[in-house]
Amino acid sequence: MNENQIHSLSDELIQRVTAHRSEALRGVVKVDPAKLARDYLDLNRARELYGRVRSLLPAKGGRMLEIGSGFGTFVAYAARRENVQSFGVEPNPDSVAVCRDVQKEVGLSGNRIARAVGESLPFASESMDLVYSITVLEHVTDPARVLAEAVRVLRPGGYLHFTFPNYGSWWEGHYAILWLPNMPKWFARLYVRLLGRKPHFLGHLQFINYRRLMKYLAPLRDQVEVLETGQALWEERLRTAAFSEWAQLSKLKSWVHLLHRLHLVDMLIWIGRRLHWETPFVLVLRKKA
Repeated sequence: MNENQIHSLSDELIQRVTAHRSEALRGVVKVDPAKLARDYLDLNRARELYGRVRSLLPAKGGRMLEIGSGFGTFVAYAARRENVQSFGVEPNPDSVAVCRDVQKEVGLSGNRIARAVGESLPFASESMDLVYSITVLEHVTDPARVLAEAVRVLRPGGYLHFTFPNYGSWWEGHYAILWLPNMPKWFARLYVRLLGRKPHFLGHLQFINYRRLMKYLAPLRDQVEVLETGQALWEERLRTAAFSEWAQLSKLKSWVHLLHRLHLVDMLIWIGRRLHWETPFVLVLRKKA
């Protein structure tokens, strides 16, 4: 398979994902749904995401599970190009159907994406070297249960790598708007409506902040070592503005550039360290042997 094949998915798939996102995010985002679809299906993005976790896998291959596979590009890329035994779970039936067609288009046989939820993973205990998830934990019914299930399926010495929003910070990525840290949900609905957006999407979200995250992790402390929550990465991105502009991140980058022009970056970092404004959370755990 040549480079063109891995990075070019069909127009038919892009149209299906565009329709899916148009329906799910109507009144929430102000970005062209077709752009979002192209970003979700761009295997260059999957390659970039894989690069962030490559060091957490064994030198040769390994087994990896993605919780909330969306449209399946991450699992497909890892299996096809990186020789990783990669699997995923995704509860939405339309998304699962797209996942399977993505696998076919990149030349993978069989089905690697199960229709399931993170609270009940259909995998054996201690069967994975890495459990990965991006912008999913805020959407689940029971975040603590999802974390416990992820740790259950990890082998001793294996890693969990979850990225998800911090609602104790100043940015809300689904709406791509500035946020007031630790807003209660009733006030958040008013705030979003004042900005001309529909607040219904907030009903699907868990408002996870640092305090809640530590509460979810408390029962797992004897099983895992917490390596990071994303503080260092947040500081680096604030100082350099060196992050990709997939989906709606171009808007966030414009705010970071404004902070630089106003010479507020150092002050923001000083306060943010104390109040845990890191965003997003990048939670990395290692399961103890």
